[in-house]
Amino acid sequence: LSGLVGLAAPDEDGGAAATARSLPAWTRPLTVDAWRFAAGTTSRAVKQALPGPYTLGRRVVPGRGQGARAADVPDRAALTMAFAAALRAEVLALAEAGCPFVEIEERDAHLIGDDVAERRLFRAAHLARTDGIAGVHLSLAIVGGSADGAGADTILAAPYASLAVDLIDGPDNWRLVRDVPGDRGIVCGALSLRVPSDDGPELLLWAASYAASSNARGRD
Repeated sequence: LSGLVGLAAPDEDGGAAATARSLPAWTRPLTVDAWRFAAGTTSRAVKQALPGPYTLGRRVVPGRGQGARAADVPDRAALTMAFAAALRAEVLALAEAGCPFVEIEERDAHLIGDDVAERRLFRAAHLARTDGIAGVHLSLAIVGGSADGAGADTILAAPYASLAVDLIDGPDNWRLVRDVPGDRGIVCGALSLRVPSDDGPELLLWAASYAASSNARGRD
C-alpha cells in the first residue's frame, strides 16, 4: 500500500481489511522494483500479477478519516473506479520498466451474476483500467469461481489480449472461453492444487486442445 495514498493498511493480526480513508491515488510504483529483481534472475519472461479493481472495490472497506464527514466517505463505485485509475498508472510504470506481461486477477467476478449495476461497474472499471495501454500483454484472470453468469459482454468488454480462467473452482468458465474471440489468447487453470488430486498431463492436454479449437484460435 506504500504507493497509494488514501488507504490504511490491514491490522497486522489480519483481523480487519484495508480501509479507504479517501479515494486512493497512485503516487509511485508499487511492484516495479520487485518485478525488476525477479526479471534479473532469469532470461525468461517474468509476469507481474495485480489485483483487479472490481475485487479491490469489494474488499477494501470504505472508512472515515479523522474529522471527515459521513458524506466524504467514498462509496464502492467511486472506490472501484479510483482503483482502476491507480492500476492503470501501475501498468504504465511496469510497461516503461520493460515488463512484457501483466495479469489482472479478479477474484470476486463470480459474485456479479445478473446484477445490472454490478455488471456496469465491472465493465466501466476495466475499460478505464486498460485505456491507452500499449506495449505490454494484458491478461484478465477470472479465479475463485465461475463468472459466466455475468455474461461475456461484461467480462470481455475491455480489450485484454488474453483471458485466464480458473477451471477447478469455476468449471463453468468454459462458457466464457467459448465466447472469447479467436484473436485473444486463453490461459487454462486446469490442475487442482489440493491434495489429494489425481490430475495428470492428460487433463492439461485436453484443456489446451479444447481452448485451441474454440473460435479457430489455434494452438499458438
